[in-house]
Amino acid sequence: MKPEKIILDCDPGHDDALALTMAVASEQIELLGVTTSAGNQTPDKTLNNALRRCNEHPGCRWKSSSVDAEFKDRRLCPR
Repeated sequence: MKPEKIILDCDPGHDDALALTMAVASEQIELLGVTTSAGNQTPDKTLNNALRRCNEHPGCRWKSSSVDAEFKDRRLCPR
């Protein structure tokens, strides 16, 4: 079966960090990008949590691609 292409929008504190970990590891999902915002944590913490979760998986290295200061929105894209 062909993987489902998704962009994941999350505020990775605890629950979304686990969802992100599962999405990165899934063979059924092709993760095209991730957006993070403040929710249960500050914008800086959610960005760092998302980067750690993505980069812990072998073969998946992501970087922060942009920051929108007005909306405290972070976007991650594959390198």
